[in-house]
Amino acid sequence: MSTTVTLHAFLPEWSGLKAHELHAADPKRLANALLFSASESMGSDCIKVGTAAIAVQLAEPEAYVAEAVAGLRKQQQELRAEAERKANEIEQQIGKLLAIGFTEAA
Repeated sequence: MSTTVTLHAFLPEWSGLKAHELHAADPKRLANALLFSASESMGSDCIKVGTAAIAVQLAEPEAYVAEAVAGLRKQQQELRAEAERKANEIEQQIGKLLAIGFTEAA
């Protein structure tokens, strides 16, 4: 599905660009410097500098569901690895305590 959305473009103070530099900025720098919102205002640290028509080509639901599942699988794998590391640390601590106990008992 494809749709076009009109958004308001804002220049935040922290962007590194000044309003008088916008027309001379290359497109990539301009896109990285601006904030886009459906809201007509963004706060006192941003000035509205124009509008943008954004064409959005939405992926099929199966594609982003698959992407979400892949992300969750990765998180699951990272959690398991972290749990395994912590379990190994605990096992090492137990081993040290048992070794101390046997040394003192001897």
